[in-house]
Amino acid sequence: MTAQIADVVGTILARSTVDGDCMLFAGCDNGRGYQTIAGDYGHRHAYRHFHGPIAHGMEIDHLCFRPACVNPDHLEQVTPAENFRRAMARKTTCNSGHDLPPFVSGRNRPCRECHRRREATRRARIRAGQRPPVKPRQDQHGTRTAYSYGCRCEGCRAANAARSQATRDAGKVAS
Repeated sequence: MTAQIADVVGTILARSTVDGDCMLFAGCDNGRGYQTIAGDYGHRHAYRHFHGPIAHGMEIDHLCFRPACVNPDHLEQVTPAENFRRAMARKTTCNSGHDLPPFVSGRNRPCRECHRRREATRRARIRAGQRPPVKPRQDQHGTRTAYSYGCRCEGCRAANAARSQATRDAGKVAS
């Protein structure tokens, strides 16, 4: 197994280019910067070869913030929670370029400006009497699910409203 990892790491190093302190693994074409080789990501192979095995449930964090980097000095073994915390601390703007509020904890850190714009658009639609478009799900058309009434097309919506009203009326009589 060690010889196989050494061969894979040799391939990774041969296909890497040096950019400053980073060694960027060539062929990272999936948009996230990661390239698999021999069934695992290149940076994980490099970490195993130079630092030892990766503990169960741990992830490899790039200290240089470049996913394609396979420089063993830039790789650190951390818990998934710590990896997520670091990633959130690095992100300072939303996809639209607005500043994000400081990261405290949890997974939700919405952009306040984008939220204000979405809410303004939603309120304007409501004032204009427009309902958001509802696409009926063909697999739930006319059916009831455990959580809700399933299909939300106009015909089923009216039938569900009538069914709900009948249930409420039956409850008032029984009391």
